[in-house]
Amino acid sequence: QSKRHALEYRLLEQSVTLSLQLGQLGNVEIDLLRLSELAEDDRGQAQVHLLRADYFERTGRYREELEAAQHALRLYQLVGDSQGEIRALREQSLAYYCVGNSGAAIEGFQKIVDIAEDPEEQLTALENLVLICRKQGDLSQGREYLRKALQLATTCNLLDRESDLWYTGGGLEWQTGDYQAALHSFHQARHICQQTGDRYGTAYALLNLSITLSSLGDYRQALQYAQEAEMLFTQLGNQLAQATAKRHLGRLYKALGDCQLAHGYVE
Repeated sequence: QSKRHALEYRLLEQSVTLSLQLGQLGNVEIDLLRLSELAEDDRGQAQVHLLRADYFERTGRYREELEAAQHALRLYQLVGDSQGEIRALREQSLAYYCVGNSGAAIEGFQKIVDIAEDPEEQLTALENLVLICRKQGDLSQGREYLRKALQLATTCNLLDRESDLWYTGGGLEWQTGDYQAALHSFHQARHICQQTGDRYGTAYALLNLSITLSSLGDYRQALQYAQEAEMLFTQLGNQLAQATAKRHLGRLYKALGDCQLAHGYVE
């Protein structure tokens, strides 16, 4: 009987996880109730609470997400599962932010930075700290978290994460009005994306370089980058990003006095 329940638990857990990943949420709440009945120990119950938190996040029920994440965290701490504790801490911190408690969210992400052994986990927490600081307008602290994240990514040779961080840094500097620093960050992101063959990342870096240059009044260089970005988005078949690039091109042509071309891109 116990073996049959354990097998049913594993299969149902896999099914719920896949449903959450695919956004197929119709039967998930019922399946989670059954999964809770099948869980034979605290670690199993903790995983159910964590899956429940994920479900509540995806359905916009953030206070319930927070409660489920707190249950999961207590159980993972009880059984001494450090990896589970970090996952629950991340979920709890996200939920705190969504219910408007940024202080508790920052405290949770900072704890992950302090206790996680996996640099990927540390980087994710630092990225979230940067984004929270940016939303709050605490750009000085955001820069400090970003500096730590870039140092970690460089030390661990995590180029994909490093390019994302430079991209985030560009947005942070653009928000402060330091367009030269933003240009440096977007150039760094572009360089790494070209190095790793990330064409999407290259295209987005080019578009942001163009937007930053247009803020500096350098419309001709901005036009060149925007054209390169639009061409890449077209090749990649990303119609939404392509449309964004075209609208930006229209504004650049207008700034350069070519109203006929500008009208064509706006249309």
